[in-house]
Amino acid sequence: MEPAPSQTTLEIYKKAHDAADKFDYFVCTVTGAIFGYEAERFSPNRLDLDFHLLELVSILLLAAAFWCGLQKLRYSILGTRINHQLNDSEEKSLQLAQMLKQPEYQNELSQQMILADIRKHRTLVDISNAQLPKESAAARNYYIWRDILLVAGFLAIVAARIWQPYCVDSSAHATATAPPAQIQLPAAHLPDTPTSIQLPPAKAPTQAATNKKSQ
Repeated sequence: MEPAPSQTTLEIYKKAHDAADKFDYFVCTVTGAIFGYEAERFSPNRLDLDFHLLELVSILLLAAAFWCGLQKLRYSILGTRINHQLNDSEEKSLQLAQMLKQPEYQNELSQQMILADIRKHRTLVDISNAQLPKESAAARNYYIWRDILLVAGFLAIVAARIWQPYCVDSSAHATATAPPAQIQLPAAHLPDTPTSIQLPPAKAPTQAATNKKSQ
């Protein structure tokens, strides 16, 4: 049986565990903030091989990193609870084993009750020992994937920022070198020209006018 850890060792372990938890919370918070900022300023466009595609990829990578960070925190908390249950069950089983040696618990009924409690705590110890490696491995895997996705997201953001001016310059150059489009003006609306003009009929000369002309 291994000796119990000293108080100094427990304090150092607790400080290291608290520092790791604070770092995980900090990384998760920063990742969520960057993801929210990039998602807010992103404007949907047609997906081409340009910086818009990199911006979308960076947002997806940051979202995945944020989710992995949450899962890492979840499994870390679950592992801490299992570890606490393991230590608590081991301590109680040792205390119950010491009680069996005391004279006041030498009767049959007391020993049966103490042995039943010892078996219950040993069962919890076995369950905790079986679960703890799985939770620790899951937390470690999410920790690795969180860092990989976070670094990939940052690189995608930097690449999109560097690529954006070149895409803007190329589009402006293409617009400047394009031939001018022919502008068709709308045809003027002219009034319809009449094909024939109807003149009023000439009046026949009167008798007085004829006599005057003959004179």
